[in-house]
This record gives sequence, structure tokens and C-alpha cells, in this order.
Amino acid sequence: MKNITVILLVITAGLFTSCRTYTTSYQAQALSSNNQRLGVQGAKGTVLFKVYTYERSVEVAREKALMDAVHAVLTKGIPNSSLPNPLLKDPVNGIKNNRLYFDRLFGDNKYLDKQNIKIHRRQARKGTHSSFVQFADDGSVNPQDVVKINGSTYKVGVTVSVNYETLRKELIAQGIEVSVSQGFGW
Repeated sequence: MKNITVILLVITAGLFTSCRTYTTSYQAQALSSNNQRLGVQGAKGTVLFKVYTYERSVEVAREKALMDAVHAVLTKGIPNSSLPNPLLKDPVNGIKNNRLYFDRLFGDNKYLDKQNIKIHRRQARKGTHSSFVQFADDGSVNPQDVVKINGSTYKVGVTVSVNYETLRKELIAQGIEVSVSQGFGW
């Protein structure tokens, strides 16, 4: 009986670990010009929204918010905005099948398997995501958008603007499948 219980636990643990996908530590909310939760399209092909990032310091969260904003546009979409659906046709497999591109885009190794990490750590760089996103204001963080969650974690809200049309064109040029449900403006 103990053997069967142990076998079932091992199988169950294996199922949960093999079904894991990239977990995110951010939230995204579309904004209107008066900061209500309504979608706003800035310049043609851009979306304005607030991204909340969880980090150990406010400055690190502020910088990471740019990467999280691009990730949200690619994999989740921004509800109640001009981009309600993810830009990637199949976010999980799109990232999985194009790991090297997304490693370059985000400038980190979270999309690479453990065998390739040593090779690419030496090539670590900032990432190209910053060419598709910018702070909507001067980049300062409103004190009302900083919440201390526990002793070492802050939730920081930053308003950003993402140029999803340029990002879509880049993905198409790289041969990555994008969703066509956003319209036919490309």
C-alpha cells in the first residue's frame, strides 16, 4: 500500500512539473485619460496601460515594468483596450518554439532550457524589448502606486505605452505566428 501511495505521489508531482509554463509576477490594466480602467489607444498602433510589477525594490520594479509590459502584450493582451487579445497566436508554444528570439527580446535566460544557459549567460545583454515600450510620463513612480506587500516585496504601478504594431511587424519578420484578431492594420 505504501508503494502505491509513493508511486501515485511521484506521478502526480511529475504531471504538475511537466505542465508548468512561465509564471508572471505582474498585472496589467488598461487606462483612460483620467486613469479609469478603460482602454486607450495613444498614437496609432500603441496601447497605454498601467503595469504592476512585484520586486524587492521600487527602482528594480520600475525598470522591470517595461519588460513586463511587452510580455503582457505578447501573452495576455490588455483587457478593455485596443489590444484585448495576446499578440502571439499561441503564447506558450510561440515562446517555446522561438526561445532564442525571446531571449534576445527580454535579455535574460528564462526561456532557455538548462543545458543552454551557460552558453547564453556570457552573452547576456539588456534586451531589445525597450525599442517597443516607453514610460507614458517622465518615468517617475506615483507614491500612490507603491505598496509594500511584505518585508521585502513591493508592488509598483507604472504607466507605459507599447507600440504593438511595430512589435507585430518584428514578430512577422522573425517568422513567429501572430494573432489576426487585432484587425488588419498591418
